[in-house]
Amino acid sequence: MKHFIIYAILSVFIIFLSVSFYFAIEEYVVDREFGKCYVSIQSLKKDLLEVESDAVSPKEMVLLSTDKVSLNMDVTRIEIDNIPTPTYMPGLYKDGEETVSITYFGQETNGYKVSPSGKHVGFYYDNGAKTGYHGDIALGIMDVETRKVNTIYEGGFKTSNWEWAGDEHVVVQYGCGTYCMYAYKINIKNGKVESEYFVYPKL
Repeated sequence: MKHFIIYAILSVFIIFLSVSFYFAIEEYVVDREFGKCYVSIQSLKKDLLEVESDAVSPKEMVLLSTDKVSLNMDVTRIEIDNIPTPTYMPGLYKDGEETVSITYFGQETNGYKVSPSGKHVGFYYDNGAKTGYHGDIALGIMDVETRKVNTIYEGGFKTSNWEWAGDEHVVVQYGCGTYCMYAYKINIKNGKVESEYFVYPKL
């Protein structure tokens, strides 16, 4: 019995030493890698700050040390003069030397059109994140003064172009098959479809 107890104690002691040795090695490896990274960072920092022996500004250092990323801006922050001309390509505008992608809640936008009075701006935006279907789009109408956006139409990938029909209505066209186009006349105040009809074929 005494030998068994001694053997058990020795076994526990050996296991303890093995575990301690393992963690000591792990700590050594981590410290060594951290040291290498720290030296590399310090070297890079020195190179960035000593371009031709002249110190650069923090902004210049960021530009030197990072890749250029695309800029996004929500449509509610865009000045009316920067609203893109009617196009169904992704909404973009130039801000100095930067090209800014115009989004709505992070979603791609296009098809911008200003109402006849200039009080509203309509645009399509990608609605797939909400519906779960790629290609689904929605039509948002933004009040230029308040910058509030009201979504008045949601449709699938067959949605075609849209137009203003006065200041209070829009007409959205929807592909319904080969040589077939349907249209909805929608009130922008309440989003209700007030009339619908075939654009072609004429029935």
